[in-house]
Amino acid sequence: MPRLVSGRLSPFIALAACIILFFVSTIITDRKVSVNIQAAVGDRAAVPVAVIKPEIEAPVTKIAIPFGNKAATHLSYPKGGNYFSRVKRDDVTLTWDAAKAQGLIQLGRLSGARTEATYVELTDMVSPEGTPDGQGNGWTVLEFEDDSTVPRDYLPAFQDLDISQGPENHYRYARQELKFSNCYWNDLTDWPSEQDPTYGLFLSYINVQSGAMVAYASYSPAFKIDKAIPDWKTKLPRVSRMSDVLWIQWAHIAEQDGTPEKVSQLEYIFRYDIVTPNTKFIMEQAAAIEEEEPVEEGEFEAEWPGYDFKLGDDRFTALLGTVHGISIVDLLVTHVNELGTKSIKSVTIFATEGNAETGEVYHMLWTLTD
Repeated sequence: MPRLVSGRLSPFIALAACIILFFVSTIITDRKVSVNIQAAVGDRAAVPVAVIKPEIEAPVTKIAIPFGNKAATHLSYPKGGNYFSRVKRDDVTLTWDAAKAQGLIQLGRLSGARTEATYVELTDMVSPEGTPDGQGNGWTVLEFEDDSTVPRDYLPAFQDLDISQGPENHYRYARQELKFSNCYWNDLTDWPSEQDPTYGLFLSYINVQSGAMVAYASYSPAFKIDKAIPDWKTKLPRVSRMSDVLWIQWAHIAEQDGTPEKVSQLEYIFRYDIVTPNTKFIMEQAAAIEEEEPVEEGEFEAEWPGYDFKLGDDRFTALLGTVHGISIVDLLVTHVNELGTKSIKSVTIFATEGNAETGEVYHMLWTLTD
């Protein structure tokens, strides 16, 4: 029988008791953890990730890039590997998920009600000869008759798509370089009679006979106007958007060529030399998924025919959510009288060789369908 030594247990007995207690507590703790895990199997959301590995792992990359006032802090693609760029770019404010969300909005617009644009005639841009300076529409529209060949780096695409060359290609120059009076708010009594030009510029190749247009350069009045002007958004000309300017050129050339019936046969819209950082970023991410490896800034190099993404593909949706996709939707949904319910079948992204300073030149082709 153990005896007390000076009122304490024998050191040897105390040590043995501690060892026994340690093993008993470990067994009890392990049993509790085992019971907790077993009880949670029915609700996998409650199971620690380290304990039960998910059956399907969706790769997620976190990147601290805000979108407007919201912070869409992750990029995700549920199929394949994790190929997104891991480099944070200060000039990018659009994430992959935010682009997809915006793309879904655009798909909703395409399937919803459509209304005809207010300004659809060339006279809505170019004022009649003799109009006093500052009292007209402010646009100059010219056609370069001695340059009917599309950019040389588009020749392979035009050949593959059977888009004709020669006089059927019309190279148009439209610049908002004159003072104008037709602002959105010119009915106000205190509104000045004329506004300074914004110097918006659109260059385009239009081929109505083959159903194709190339937005060669697009600098809208909203982009070019001096943002220091008070209330500058109210001081834009009525014809300001790329969708309106391009459509007016398209419809006018259909009449000029003597084939007005072809105005509804638009099939291909190219966007040439894309320089907007957000759009380039989304194009790089789409290419990265296709190539199964990261594509960093300026490194998208897939020459024509590039990569084609059809309706229903996440990459199609994300590209539709860029400003270059939204502008195509704008054009379609505001010319219902001629285009009806024409929609978008696919988007093709490709690159052509640039230089050491600019890197590769990025392009898009939006293919339409009735």
